[in-house]
Amino acid sequence: GLVPCAVGGSSIKLWQKGAKLYDEALSRAKLALQTTAPVKARIRGVIWLQGEANANPQELPLHAERLRAIIEALRADLGLPDLPFIACTIGEMQPEPRLSTLKAMNDIQLALPKSIPHFACVDARDLKTHIGDNVHFDTTAQNEIGKRLASKALDFLSQK
Repeated sequence: GLVPCAVGGSSIKLWQKGAKLYDEALSRAKLALQTTAPVKARIRGVIWLQGEANANPQELPLHAERLRAIIEALRADLGLPDLPFIACTIGEMQPEPRLSTLKAMNDIQLALPKSIPHFACVDARDLKTHIGDNVHFDTTAQNEIGKRLASKALDFLSQK
């Protein structure tokens, strides 16, 4: 099952420990564990698609550490130090000069598996179909991203 916590257009600042979206996600995860305790359900991973709101020159230098802080906090608060965390690159569908910033955000996210254990990043830079705003992936692209995320999740599960 999934524990949905997504909030479109949200800044990574709202996902930091103690911020509204982090607290809500943690609460939902704990509630899911509590209500499924009779069948011994477990949280097997986190999927993450965020970054457009922070793809600007002021925020880019802070993004890797902010994401690392979220991952470390979730793992600690859930008592799951090896919890897989799978991110996805953001869309690169806007023209320059914005495109350069989007590419820089994706470069940051694609580099994180080298420095964060149990972390993977799905590459969706090749997906160019959107809902008409040159930002948000359309259904076809989202379905493909879902397949890629599932494949990475299965890779993590097969390592257990």
